[in-house]
Amino acid sequence: MGDTVYIDIGEKKKDLMQLLGEMGDRLVLYINNIVNDEYASEDISEDCFVELIVRKKKFSSEDHLRAYMYKMARNKAYNHVKKSGRENPTDEFPTCSIQQDVLTDVLKDEKKAEVYTALSSLPDKYREVLTLIYIDELSYQETAAVMGLSMKQTDNMVQRAKKSLRERLGGANYEE
Repeated sequence: MGDTVYIDIGEKKKDLMQLLGEMGDRLVLYINNIVNDEYASEDISEDCFVELIVRKKKFSSEDHLRAYMYKMARNKAYNHVKKSGRENPTDEFPTCSIQQDVLTDVLKDEKKAEVYTALSSLPDKYREVLTLIYIDELSYQETAAVMGLSMKQTDNMVQRAKKSLRERLGGANYEE
């Protein structure tokens, strides 16, 4: 007990607790977007970090690590949905209590709340691609890797998702 666990990133090592602090809440938010179950989201997130320790994988950069974690989280979340037998895993965008702190930071004014509401009404794939890029701040390349798409497919999906979001917002001009 008290042993520090490090993750290899290029020539550096990163403390697992620091990584958990930086990525944990966002990963839970992302997972809950898929499974719509606060407790299962926390469990799946913990499983991802445990698997990261067990596999002792080396990463070329922090971006590579982040994409790896989101892809693993996505796969584990969809496996959970399949095992639980739910037909539509995301009836609405997440609103669990753990995420309120994160969402409160993101939703500081009424315009952002409007965008959030419109985002929750998008089809799952559109909501997921926009969440990964604009909320979780993944690059297009990382998002493509997480979703199992090519860069062109990702770009097209982002464009269609943004167009659909604009339509739901009544053509209002919001900053990205």
